[in-house]
Amino acid sequence: MENPFEYNERLYSINTKSSEQKEYSKVFKVEHKEQLPKTLRKYYELNNNNVDAILNFYLYASNPDELNDPIDCLVQLFDFDKFSHDKKQFYYKKTEMDLSTPFEIVFTNYIRKEHFELFGIISLTE
Repeated sequence: MENPFEYNERLYSINTKSSEQKEYSKVFKVEHKEQLPKTLRKYYELNNNNVDAILNFYLYASNPDELNDPIDCLVQLFDFDKFSHDKKQFYYKKTEMDLSTPFEIVFTNYIRKEHFELFGIISLTE
């Protein structure tokens, strides 16, 4: 894992060298000292979509862009100064963005295109 950063007593890292980019457990990693709870709850607003989810045994996973907390999935939590020159060049090439574009924008664009469109977030409560 590369470019680890600490936030709120958790260590976040991303593995950009993984050949299995679609297996998120091999790409993103969060380390913490908390024990996993025995049960989790999902609170729903009462509406037709949520009743359908309950009756048909599925959970809706929000796209990170739909979340109402600006910190959730915030790409800017990465320490961009720790990215090597080669790694930065990798992202510029992948996004086909001009080298004059700030790296933070390039990286955010890449993560949104390559990862945010492919998975969702579910908020659960202990």
